[in-house]
Amino acid sequence: MVEKIKKSPYSCEYYTENEKKVMALENAVEADRLQPINFIGKRYYTKEYIDQANRELSKKLSTERGSGDNEGRLAEWEFTYALGHGETLPGCRASLASEYDDHINGIDVVCKLKSEDSDKPHVFGIDICTATLPDAVNKKFTRGDHSRGDIPIGCSFIKFYEDDGFVACMKGIPRFIVGASPLFIGHQKYLNNFHLEEDGSVSHTPDPDLQFNILSSLFIQSSTLAKKLQENSTGDEIIQKRATKTCRAVQLAAGRALYRLIGIKQGEDFYKRLNEELIKAQQLKVNGYRDVCYANILKESLKH
Repeated sequence: MVEKIKKSPYSCEYYTENEKKVMALENAVEADRLQPINFIGKRYYTKEYIDQANRELSKKLSTERGSGDNEGRLAEWEFTYALGHGETLPGCRASLASEYDDHINGIDVVCKLKSEDSDKPHVFGIDICTATLPDAVNKKFTRGDHSRGDIPIGCSFIKFYEDDGFVACMKGIPRFIVGASPLFIGHQKYLNNFHLEEDGSVSHTPDPDLQFNILSSLFIQSSTLAKKLQENSTGDEIIQKRATKTCRAVQLAAGRALYRLIGIKQGEDFYKRLNEELIKAQQLKVNGYRDVCYANILKESLKH
């Protein structure tokens, strides 16, 4: 199935086909990024509140190295698109987090999973990773190893959250790590399944390998985090119970999606098949190279 997003065409003859594709994808996904300026005047989001957040962000950016991380940005757009259009995790909507929540709270993507017993979605965050060194991937995970005030272990905080007109600061949001090595992000693998239309819009053919990457990471991490939250009383009790419920919902949704994606037959052992597919996924190669980032994410997911 091919889905389209209509955006302004890129007709400059000096751009390559892949460059035009990347710009169209960027335009489509960045259009939904949460912007703090749009929160002014709603609830407790005063101009002073936003100005303070912008100062915090500026200070943080001044201590970071110049990004120049083209693969990281491209990964954010690809993974957000795959999550936000129902093609990977049914019932999930996704949009890029504000720059503040990206740099301050370690959340690149805000996800809203439809609840089976409430009109309010289960909210969780995703931190996109393209690092290939084990220590760099480990650093992503260790960020959530300890509770912070009333924010439970493995969770974070979204300062700028919006859903259908409702705005709020969200505490205790489960935070998961997904990603892929730069070689897999580029045109030789995942980008290859995005297509530039004649009118300049971008369309996408779902990639089973990308879907398995996302779903397996979410399934394992939500399972382990739910168990941690139940065994460790950290942070605010109400926030912790909500986070645990969200983890269980993500685990269930990702498990169902994996069941269909893998093609498990009635009577088959789910975990046995999942382990077989995990081994296959780690053997997948592009130009002779495996996805080391994904392999390290799986290793850290199981360790944590």
